[in-house]
Amino acid sequence: MGDNIADWTAYKLRQLTEQLEAKGRLDLADAMQTALDAYLLGDIGVSFAGGWPIITTEGKHKKTIETTT
Repeated sequence: MGDNIADWTAYKLRQLTEQLEAKGRLDLADAMQTALDAYLLGDIGVSFAGGWPIITTEGKHKKTIETTT
């Protein structure tokens, strides 16, 4: 079974993309698709407020800094 939260996030971003395309807002649909692609690659995180995505800078590939003592 997949990660339900990640699956829902990708589903919601795709749904918003399709809705924007249907309304002729191709500029916003393209931006939403770019966000979806980055999310699926793990480059960004996504949360939602009021049904709209909020892009965060921490994706799956968050860089860590190692220190030596």
